[in-house]
Amino acid sequence: MRGTEILLIRHGKTAANLERRYVGETDHPLCEQGVEELRALAYPPVEMIVSSPLRRCLETAAILFPGIEPQVLEDLRETGFGEFEGMTHQEVIALPGHAEWGMTTASMVFPGGEPWEDFAGRSVAAFVQAAASFADAGRAAVICHGGTIMAVLEQLGPPADDRHHWMCVCGGGYRIRWNGGRATVEGILP
Repeated sequence: MRGTEILLIRHGKTAANLERRYVGETDHPLCEQGVEELRALAYPPVEMIVSSPLRRCLETAAILFPGIEPQVLEDLRETGFGEFEGMTHQEVIALPGHAEWGMTTASMVFPGGEPWEDFAGRSVAAFVQAAASFADAGRAAVICHGGTIMAVLEQLGPPADDRHHWMCVCGGGYRIRWNGGRATVEGILP
């Protein structure tokens, strides 16, 4: 058995993405540029879609796969960035005592935000739940967030030096083969 092909796709761009802001739980819509970029993509057809509940993901699903109603999984939502929600990296490092913040993965702790371990745990559990629902599908899609993709592939994908290895552009992602416990990365999307 070859398993199900899953397109693991990051949502299209929002105005906050263009400004390179930390946007987690804030429910931004796609911006005009994001919509145009998604419309220019040609993903292969899918039989099923599971999506984060946030607008940017649901709008992405509707543009990439019109006519297919996504199943919404709450735990696919992006992490909360706490006190840094909506800020840029430059704004964060300008705060007193934060000049070196974010220089390593270990130093990227978001005060008042969701701890990485909690976020990764719920993201992976949600992905596994989504993948189980795809058992009879030849190809399916998961529309979510950059952080969610990093968490899932850090835990279930091939080894990488750092979770940021799995960061992808808005509207991009990975074509993976799911065999019930491991994600084999078969390509970069689009």
